[in-house]
Amino acid sequence: MNDKTKPATIKEVAQLAGVAPSTVSLVLNNSNKVREGTRQKVLQAVKKLNYVPNNFAVSLRQSHYICLGALVPDLYNPFYLEIIKGLREQCNMAGYPIYVAETKNSLEEEKKQISYLRSIKVNSYVFIGTGDDDEDLAQNLLANPNNRVCYADKYDSTGTIPHVVIDNYRAAFDAMECLIHHGCDNIYYITQKVMSTPVVKRMDGVIDAMKKHGLYQENKIVIANDVLLGKLESGYYAMNSILAQDRPTGMMASSDYLAIGMKRALSEHGLKIPDDISMIGFDNIDISRFTVPSLTTVNQPREQMGALAFSLVTDRDAIFTPANNCFVLRHDFIIRESVQNRNA
Repeated sequence: MNDKTKPATIKEVAQLAGVAPSTVSLVLNNSNKVREGTRQKVLQAVKKLNYVPNNFAVSLRQSHYICLGALVPDLYNPFYLEIIKGLREQCNMAGYPIYVAETKNSLEEEKKQISYLRSIKVNSYVFIGTGDDDEDLAQNLLANPNNRVCYADKYDSTGTIPHVVIDNYRAAFDAMECLIHHGCDNIYYITQKVMSTPVVKRMDGVIDAMKKHGLYQENKIVIANDVLLGKLESGYYAMNSILAQDRPTGMMASSDYLAIGMKRALSEHGLKIPDDISMIGFDNIDISRFTVPSLTTVNQPREQMGALAFSLVTDRDAIFTPANNCFVLRHDFIIRESVQNRNA
């Protein structure tokens, strides 16, 4: 008898149906080599034993299999989780297993997680927003011809790895110009400490927009210590440091998380958004539309990023070169209540 505390095996299904395990396998794979009467006996045994096929084990026995691993810096960041959601939905539809590993912005931790993923036969890797210092890890994975690698919210400098991004420079440039065109003339930008390429491109866009309108000063770019602190706290303390010496008319942050922390500091100083200070974030995480006032921000199509990354990493025939390895998705500028036109 089957021990109900343990999952049924294919051998137990075969024994109950009075057939060979290979026949059970043929039925589960919808083979037309099995007579209808035998098929029904097998299906009845499957139902009675509540048998669930181990698709991962099956895939390992096949000549070609796909098992995904997603690496993210922070599992508490909803921006990354939305990309993973897009990946996972595609995996579920295709029947591919997926494993998610947190790197904690640490190269050593990333090495450890990749070592584990390799040990469980992962052969398709999606690096989501990880640092620029891990390119050697990606190239080492590609040394195995069975592996595929893709980046999401991360750029490739080697010309060999497909990557899915938005135009971070243009998005940040346009957001900063929005503050300027709405009459803000004393603007600060708060950015995270880990300078991945998307973050650098955003900062470049901000600085160039400031320079274009004669508003750039080096001290107006403030780096928040989000390595030792969470993003909410680091935004809060960075905003406090600015208010200790100046009274801005406009603020922009490299992420919505930073902006929400900044809003708390402004409130404690008796300053109102947007009456006293206009503010723009970046990423359009869900909570940004529920803050009071709601946060103007740059929207990244996160689930679409995940879905496209899935397609790129599972296409076993594609060859990527510098001419075709960059996939730039459209971003949107979401204007809400945190920006006021001071020119009116």
